[in-house]
Amino acid sequence: MCYHLILLLDRCLVENILEDNMSLLHRNKNIFVALTYRCNAYCKKCMTRYHVNVNNEMDQQMLDHVLDYLKYRDYRGLISVGTGEPLLYERLEYFVTELLGINDDVRLRLLTNGMALNEDTPEIIFDSRCTIGVTFDAFCQHTLNAVQKGVDIEKVKSNVAAAAEKYGGDRFYLNYTLYNNNILEFIPFCKFAIENKIKELYLTELKVYSGYESILDGYKLQRTSELDNILGQAADLLRENGISADGIDINKSHSRSKCYLGNKASPIIDVDGSVTLCSGREDVYVGYIYDENIDEKYEAFLKEIKTKEDWCSFCHNKVLEDGTYRLPETIKRW
Repeated sequence: MCYHLILLLDRCLVENILEDNMSLLHRNKNIFVALTYRCNAYCKKCMTRYHVNVNNEMDQQMLDHVLDYLKYRDYRGLISVGTGEPLLYERLEYFVTELLGINDDVRLRLLTNGMALNEDTPEIIFDSRCTIGVTFDAFCQHTLNAVQKGVDIEKVKSNVAAAAEKYGGDRFYLNYTLYNNNILEFIPFCKFAIENKIKELYLTELKVYSGYESILDGYKLQRTSELDNILGQAADLLRENGISADGIDINKSHSRSKCYLGNKASPIIDVDGSVTLCSGREDVYVGYIYDENIDEKYEAFLKEIKTKEDWCSFCHNKVLEDGTYRLPETIKRW
């Protein structure tokens, strides 16, 4: 999956927010749950295929631990699911059914590449409290082939169009990963969203992680007048069709995500039940979801960070001097 972008805050701002944010784990408005690391996209840009949990999935016992944790605390926020391809997870229907049964306020946001979005997809994920995000790394197959081996983009378009017609475009949001080679395909992507009545669109810039330069350096986004012109045309097109263009403002993509300290990004419950404080430092875990005192551990960890100047300096969403991003310690290149 594409990991959350994080706005890096200076130390003073970090400390101020920490003082107002001493919340327990379950009080977060957005908790990220990694159900599986299996994926069918084979992206050259993706860290997940080198993760220590590559191809691992959350087993039934751990899944029940997670659900029991949320049920016992009557969780009333958003659960985000991504990492691998969640539609390949065989327990997805069970998870979503149990999750939505906790109360009427719990919501689900699920990110997929759309390849497995078909007649076998559990109908429960199209519930009104669920939103399905589909990520596009290009809009034409010949462009996509250079960065992603497992996705048939025409099949994805067909799958999304069929599901949007059946369940409604409001069940979806679309994300476009922008890089030099796919700029000209962005306006057709916007037209696709309009045709399928999908009104939530986002644009993220391709991030090249340290160690991936030889594969992806040539794809880094160059800020040019041509790019500005295309993005301006796309924004006008969306507004003309009653769609907000805020999500495709590439200059504000970082500020949209903000930092976990503002409850905008999410703590993570990984496939092995480990709990990490934020998406930028998932290489440091607080404890396990089945720990009886996990809430206390989480709160204590937040307080401890206040005295650690280097916490955010090691965020893997921080751009380095060479323009690449730091790989977290959970990533092991074979």
